[in-house]
Amino acid sequence: MFDRLTDWRVTVPLLVAFVLAMIVGTAWFGVVGLLWVIGAVQLAALTFAVLAAREHANSRMRFREALRSANTGVAELREQVRVLSRQLEESRCRSGEPAEVTVPDDRP
Repeated sequence: MFDRLTDWRVTVPLLVAFVLAMIVGTAWFGVVGLLWVIGAVQLAALTFAVLAAREHANSRMRFREALRSANTGVAELREQVRVLSRQLEESRCRSGEPAEVTVPDDRP
């Protein structure tokens, strides 16, 4: 949602609307109207900044959860490979074949 503000098709109309609001506010209400428009724009900018910060924090939390889940999945897969390698080595030893399988270590 917030990445669209970098697009000129969104940014330019917002700037034009701001300038028009300043002109209309000044024309209808004088300096008080201009100050009111500037205050309203500042309030909107502050609200937008808070929403953007919240979205960014939520995005980081989702990324961390996904990374944690992926790391857990990788650890489980490593353990399965280790178990299967041992089973294959044991079955080859029982059948008399030379054991060529090496058990992977824990290095990432």
